[in-house]
Amino acid sequence: MSERKTTEHDPREVLTEAQAAAALGVSLPTLRRYRRSGNPLVSYFKPTPRRVCVRREDVEAAIKRLRVPEAGEAEAAVAEG
Repeated sequence: MSERKTTEHDPREVLTEAQAAAALGVSLPTLRRYRRSGNPLVSYFKPTPRRVCVRREDVEAAIKRLRVPEAGEAEAAVAEG
C-alpha cells in the first residue's frame, strides 16, 4: 500500500482568501489579481483545485512588510539613519 503524503495545517492558523484580504485591508478581487499576476501579496496554498488558503503568519508578515510608517516613525528613522 502506498502512503499518501498530506500536509496538515491547524485550522486556527489558516485563513481563507476573503479573511486574508480583510486582514490586509484589500478587496478580495485585488488579492486574487496579485496572486494571478505571479506577484502575490502573501504566500498561499491550494488544498483543493478550487480552494485557496493562506497561513496566518504569512498574513502577519505581509502586514508588517507593507505597513506605511507613521510620520513620526519615518522622521525618527531618517534622524537615526
